[in-house]
Amino acid sequence: MNKLKIVLGISLWLIPNFIICQNWVTVDTGFNNMVNTLTFDSVTNKLYAIGIFGVAGGSVNNLNNIAQYDGVSWDSVPVINSSPPNIGFVAVYNNKIAFTSSDQILLTNGVILDTIASHTNGGILSLFVNNSDLYALGVFDSIMGVTSVGIAKWDGTTWIALDTITQWTSGLFFNCAAIYNGELYIGGNFVNQPGTIRRIAKLVGGQWQSVGNGLTGGFTDVFCMEVYNNKLYVGGMFNMSNGNPGNAIASWDGSQWDNVGGGMTQSYAKVKDLQVYNNELYAGGQFDYAGGRPIKGIAKWNGTEWCGLGFDANNTAVNTLAVYNNVLYLGGYFR
Repeated sequence: MNKLKIVLGISLWLIPNFIICQNWVTVDTGFNNMVNTLTFDSVTNKLYAIGIFGVAGGSVNNLNNIAQYDGVSWDSVPVINSSPPNIGFVAVYNNKIAFTSSDQILLTNGVILDTIASHTNGGILSLFVNNSDLYALGVFDSIMGVTSVGIAKWDGTTWIALDTITQWTSGLFFNCAAIYNGELYIGGNFVNQPGTIRRIAKLVGGQWQSVGNGLTGGFTDVFCMEVYNNKLYVGGMFNMSNGNPGNAIASWDGSQWDNVGGGMTQSYAKVKDLQVYNNELYAGGQFDYAGGRPIKGIAKWNGTEWCGLGFDANNTAVNTLAVYNNVLYLGGYFR
């Protein structure tokens, strides 16, 4: 691939005081491959990028799929880069960085590493933090010897199973989590044995319950969730023709599902991440239309309609969004 054409992985959206001067800016020449996750650490005031790359900023080499950004340039994360390979997911937990590495979950304060999980019987697909609890989600059936299907909670000392009663079908994936109206919601590609819980569930009284009629369809998957304007917005890969409440995105108000301005459309449209920024909801993913308008990769929902942001990269795939120093950043695979 011609390196002169590569500006992969990350851009930022600048909105200065002059509202008409909105534009996308490349972040220090980007990466040599895709970015899957962006995480902001308020303790160190750094932005972490995780993906599949070895070079950032054109000159920072030998990265172990993770880099940190201080607002000016990218740098390696030495304490993490010295760990085993295959850095997958990162979250800020109790003023430390929690990250997955191969079949481990580790914590670091930037100087030393603490291993909180050295074996998961399966794979971890994401980490979620709520107050003093760290949740691991994925395709595992146990973690550190604790039987727990797809999701488990670390309270700072011990891994805890959330629900050992619900019976699931095989081949399930737990991708994401959110707190809405004080309850824990999870999303992914899963169905319980009776078929009453489908792709999204909430924890009530220590047991998973359905969210309306759930989400249906052969290719249905939930990738992300975000609370906005007192509703839970759910993004993923689903469409109304399969009986779902929206195209790649839908909202839940606690009692019923609603369509979000027609959602996103193209063949197998996906919403891969959601982020609230300046009181508006941003959706990133793989789509060519939002609300019937020609909008690629990222769109803004103001509560009434979808708006484009002038983002028109080739082979657009926006995987992740984050707010850092009051600026919106996006990462993925684009030029």
